[in-house]
Amino acid sequence: MKTCLFKFKFVRLRVQSFGILVIFCLFISNINAQTYFKLANQSDIVASNSSMNEVVNTGNDVNDQAGTVMLVNVWDGDEPTFAWDWDNGHTGYTDIDGTSIGTVTDPDVVLKSDGQKALIVYILYDGDYEDVYYETWEYSIGGNSWSISTNPTSLTTNQDCSSPNVDIYLDSVVVVYECDDAIYAHKGDIDGNFLGARTVMATNENSKPDVAVYLETSSDYRVRFTYIQSHSGYYELYTDEGRLIDIIPNAGGLSHTHLEKIDQDDGSYGPPRIATPNELPTPLGFSHVDYCLVVSRWEYDADEYFILEYGKYGGILFSDTLNDSYIDLTPCENILPVVTYSADVIRTSWAYHDCLGSLNSDFEVISRETNNSGVLNTNYYSVVNKNLPEDQTSPSISGRFHPVDSTFYSFYCINTLDVLYKTSQFCNMFLSPGPGNLYRLDDDQSSLDDEQSLLYTFNPNPANNNLEITVKGIRIYGKASLLDKCGKTCMEFDLNNGNNKFNISSLNSGLYILRFNLDNNIYSKKLIIVH
Repeated sequence: MKTCLFKFKFVRLRVQSFGILVIFCLFISNINAQTYFKLANQSDIVASNSSMNEVVNTGNDVNDQAGTVMLVNVWDGDEPTFAWDWDNGHTGYTDIDGTSIGTVTDPDVVLKSDGQKALIVYILYDGDYEDVYYETWEYSIGGNSWSISTNPTSLTTNQDCSSPNVDIYLDSVVVVYECDDAIYAHKGDIDGNFLGARTVMATNENSKPDVAVYLETSSDYRVRFTYIQSHSGYYELYTDEGRLIDIIPNAGGLSHTHLEKIDQDDGSYGPPRIATPNELPTPLGFSHVDYCLVVSRWEYDADEYFILEYGKYGGILFSDTLNDSYIDLTPCENILPVVTYSADVIRTSWAYHDCLGSLNSDFEVISRETNNSGVLNTNYYSVVNKNLPEDQTSPSISGRFHPVDSTFYSFYCINTLDVLYKTSQFCNMFLSPGPGNLYRLDDDQSSLDDEQSLLYTFNPNPANNNLEITVKGIRIYGKASLLDKCGKTCMEFDLNNGNNKFNISSLNSGLYILRFNLDNNIYSKKLIIVH
């Protein structure tokens, strides 16, 4: 699943030279030194030293055979890259081959069902036009290397296009993109072999398409699209559905569904993203028309941001807002949502700017889980990596084909220009590092402070050589840790009910994050140490 950055107020975070990235399961460290590292622990995070500039778009995919996993990632920026991880640690990367003939932007990638072939689509700028290209790669297990099998090949000629996305089911591939305000699609296979363009929508102005391919019966495949249409002063959200065999020139057979609209003077949408169940027929009750679509909507006057979910389960339409229940996050920026299915669980992840102060008052990648009919499985929001004090954004997410397998997250650290990633159980069992798996965001900082003051206090702040922590009401266990500004754990403490005193004289002067884990409830405060 790919995340893209678009040029309107949604992305006030795109400042000067940093970009936003979404890779899936890999992380790149020090490209110039030709090194590439897999994280040591799948519940940890990894940070690079590569200073990747101007990364705006990424894509990723995952597949496995008998428990052996292939993870692939692509991204643009200074060095558009195709990277991989085979069997949990055999990693590598190479330039996207299109860089040899032009500037590559906005890549996306899919894997063959055996994980041994990959197809990459992207925009290639040759100095005059921005056309849609693809290339294919084949993996050698013995050499842990990918070799180009289809050289860069254009799907469009002398046009200005944008927003290419690709999806695959088994080995059936569909590419969708926008050219001159119209949405087009091609069907092919993992080796390319694309047929001519099918027009998805050419009426009015259309943009930001996405696509999902899925199985209707044992032999009949279907395709679902989503996009934004500009018409008569409104932005309108659509989803279209039809048979894969109709993705050919001049065919009919697509059904168009209008979901909602907003006056262009009142608000706007980010790029919608769509997912379909991984496998049919299934005992989970899905039908061939089922899907889940997520999109961000910004309402100008109230300056509120909504993460909207639309979908079908068993053919019945459902819709909801994912960020206004239990705790209302809509006063803060909520942008760039992505979505995936893992069995009967739908997981949506997005970038959230913590204007409420419950986290580090920066951008964090958060996630929420619903069942297959759109009902929340838990009230809590999850923070994909709450141990990092810097801004993270531009998430990417992809599910696996079995309920015991993992979900993959990737995101971009704005402050350090690092790509970060992790894997997690789809149910979020190990989403956050450490023993706590859910981080509770609160809608009112004062109420959060009141609640926390009933559980713990600490002093002095600023501290010198000693720190005293008083804890009340621990039922199972309590721990505290001190993290530096880069998120590195510098010291850990066991906590008991009552007064706890610790010597911190070995730590350097500076700003630290004091993090509490009290019976799996996580709280953070700033602590200054001055010697």
